Amino acid sequence: HCGHAITALENIPILSYLFLRGRCSACGASIGLRYPLIEAITALLSGEPRDLIDVTLDLQGVPDLHRRVYEQSRRIGPGHTCTYGDLAAQLGEPGAARGVGQALGANPVAVIVPCHRVLAAGGRPGGFSAPGGVDTKRRLLEIERARFGDQPQLF
Repeated sequence: HCGHAITALENIPILSYLFLRGRCSACGASIGLRYPLIEAITALLSGEPRDLIDVTLDLQGVPDLHRRVYEQSRRIGPGHTCTYGDLAAQLGEPGAARGVGQALGANPVAVIVPCHRVLAAGGRPGGFSAPGGVDTKRRLLEIERARFGDQPQLF
């Protein structure tokens, strides 16, 4: 890897950027499947518990609440979930569940910032702005063997 931080300001989904474009926006270096980030994402999507917390993100210019939400949600490990309200309380912002949801809805680096691990009250999936919507969110949680809502765990 070229060593540049992955920018959150490009406003494109990180997986599309890495897999379809395959180039670093800062230096133009080719990014392929042999790089640790791609390997880690591939392992996560294959069911291996990876949290991707070591990936450096450039969050300059991201609103403060969004940045704090992204940092806190990165601490939710694979297979675990919390609610928008729980995350708001962890940030010292009780009652800001909608603000947390708006921040996660604007998440430009889904999977690296695991917004799929944040649920609505009662374990309902809530929204998901990545391609495929809530179906993608459910699938990511199933891959991670997370329990959510009234879904029985298969493994």
